[in-house]
Amino acid sequence: MAVGATANITITGLKPLQKKMRRWPDKLRKRVNGQATKAAVNPIARAIRKAAPVGPTGNLKRSITTRMKRYQQGDWFEATVGPKWPMGAHGHLIEFGTVRQPPRPFVRPVWDGMKDGLLDEFRKQLAKRVEKELAKR
Repeated sequence: MAVGATANITITGLKPLQKKMRRWPDKLRKRVNGQATKAAVNPIARAIRKAAPVGPTGNLKRSITTRMKRYQQGDWFEATVGPKWPMGAHGHLIEFGTVRQPPRPFVRPVWDGMKDGLLDEFRKQLAKRVEKELAKR
């Protein structure tokens, strides 16, 4: 999430998939992990986009994106979902409010409602992509 909050999620229970993937080349393993991560967080991005208030320009809603970062060591990925600068630079002001404007949260309620399903969605997406790669071999 981009608007002032982060969440770290540790995934357990993927030993069978990890065992299959351990024999894969690094490039393939990282690509599959990245695709699964992005596919798992895309529903959250769509829900945030739907919940975002529309101002005169509609820039905030259009600025909601998913950005991926891959770490060099291991198969770690970080997905950030939320308003992107410059079009959504005012997202935190809407979410948390200002001295003159009360908060109108649109990211936190979506995250709170969808975070529990994120892990299951990632497992499903990863299993789907692993099976697809195994079918190619």
